[in-house]
Amino acid sequence: MVDYALSVIDPLDPDCVVIGVGPFAGSRLPGVNRITVAGNSLLTRGFHITSIGGAGYLFSKTGVDFVKIEGKSNADDYVVPVIKNIDGKLDVEFYTIQKDTLRDIHLDDGLYSLESHLLERYRDAFKVGEEYIDMRMLAAGPASLNTRMGALVSTLIKKGKFVPNADCWAGRGGLGSLLAQDHKVVGIVYGGNYVKEFPVDLNDRTILNKMFQKLSGESMLEVAKDATKKYKRGTLASNYASAGKKLPMFDFDYTIPSGKREHLYELLENNFLKPFEEKVVNRTCGEPSCPTPCKKIYEESKMDYEPSNALGPNSGIFRIEEIRNLLQRADVCGFDSIEFGNITSVVLGWMQAGLLNKEDVGIDQPINFDPDTFKLQDSALNSDFCMKLINDVAYGRTEFARTLGKGIRYACKHFEDVYGNKGKEKFSDFAHYTPFGENDGCIAQIRYRVLGALIVPGVLPGKFHTDYSDTPYLPEELGKKSANRGVWEIVPENLGFCRFHRKWYEKYIENIFNDVFGKKLDIYNHHRKLLQKIIAYNRKAKDIPMPLETKRSIDAVKSYVIESGSADLEKWADKMSNEGDKAVKEYWEQARQSFNNAFMD
Repeated sequence: MVDYALSVIDPLDPDCVVIGVGPFAGSRLPGVNRITVAGNSLLTRGFHITSIGGAGYLFSKTGVDFVKIEGKSNADDYVVPVIKNIDGKLDVEFYTIQKDTLRDIHLDDGLYSLESHLLERYRDAFKVGEEYIDMRMLAAGPASLNTRMGALVSTLIKKGKFVPNADCWAGRGGLGSLLAQDHKVVGIVYGGNYVKEFPVDLNDRTILNKMFQKLSGESMLEVAKDATKKYKRGTLASNYASAGKKLPMFDFDYTIPSGKREHLYELLENNFLKPFEEKVVNRTCGEPSCPTPCKKIYEESKMDYEPSNALGPNSGIFRIEEIRNLLQRADVCGFDSIEFGNITSVVLGWMQAGLLNKEDVGIDQPINFDPDTFKLQDSALNSDFCMKLINDVAYGRTEFARTLGKGIRYACKHFEDVYGNKGKEKFSDFAHYTPFGENDGCIAQIRYRVLGALIVPGVLPGKFHTDYSDTPYLPEELGKKSANRGVWEIVPENLGFCRFHRKWYEKYIENIFNDVFGKKLDIYNHHRKLLQKIIAYNRKAKDIPMPLETKRSIDAVKSYVIESGSADLEKWADKMSNEGDKAVKEYWEQARQSFNNAFMD
């Protein structure tokens, strides 16, 4: 999928988006039915991809592997392609939605209203005799129209009805915004009853089990269960537990004393984690052969670690109902909740520091974003503020909101130009992001206090395309480890795999691919070269990684290294204590050079 996208998108004139599936889509292999969306991100300004779990299985039922949406549009109205393949007949039509009509649809219930509108219109088109065939759609919300942070949702539809809590998301990089703003595409409806044929029958469980028995000595189901057992508990509970008091809180503030952090984490445990574990319901993503219920539903709302942290404790919100309500509203608006939650924490920091007032922001509601004086009841104040901010930014209701919609790096530069600096603090001091290029390219990092995310977030940033272990590596080793992990992380994006299955496909996918398709493909080296192509693309697009440029990001590195207690990093800890930002930049340069060297032939 990524191979094809890079072959058709021009970094100097990126006028198309590619949506498609991997070579195993439509089969009964576990975890192979993701849809990948690739294009030139409006947020990072470089090549980016995002993917949706389980959504590729019904895409394969159209008999189509890739869809290329080509040509930028200046039209006022929007379009939704409808792709179906019923009884061997492929049909494609284009449904036009007038701008005012789409606005009215979105005002009701955001992208879920758009999904309902499209289902009402096309439900019977996917009917064979008296039976509805399964179908899905992609849909974009108001955030895709008005910001650079728009996500895409895909909900499973069975028997002509939406399956509750079966919505899956593709958010990183804001590719929903790219589709809606550059190409005027706000959704795709698809489905059919086409059955894909493989050189080896990958829908025959007997054949699949023999294949896995030969490779591992276990059945396919046993291998998949073992590989994904971490996710049976879900990312939320396991990652909060492993982060503990290192958890990002109050805009990545790592100057909070240890005792205070323990108290804040205890508030989170009692008012968020324990209620969540008591009521959580487990679901799969809709992937036909995956046994792992990785989707965690609380009170009819899906909750994952990164979004719940971004719009939770990192935004000074610690109670489960408040976090749930914010996540629901961000979903309705069609935001990448990770990206937007990164912005809410920065705005709260600006207000607490006095860089902005209520009149500047246009929200007349009190907050308390001071971890020293924070009390549990203050969680409601911060939540109410963030709720208003979500709506303002999604619909572009104020000049302040429209500025935030262009991304946090753009907003920092803009507000420093407009307001200047107040005292010693700058707007950018409170922001935490990975910068790209000389202008405003950026993305929120993965929400882990690890050096890989901070220093070398990978060729495709904002995702787990780096070393995300909590290991205090020397910079040269960090660069090498991150490059190696990045190669293995592009594999599932390209082949349409769920990365939760990485423990088995990293061992066996080369053998399976070669046996099924009769080829001799070196999976690792093929994808290493694929990352080289993305690096070359981004250089042409002038989207190169920049050194950390904000106080918040630099302090995160310093505090990690100094507090690590690692003998390997003892010299770096001394340098950062004595030389400060200069030493952080030196560490960054050495790690980046090591990372880049891993992709040089």
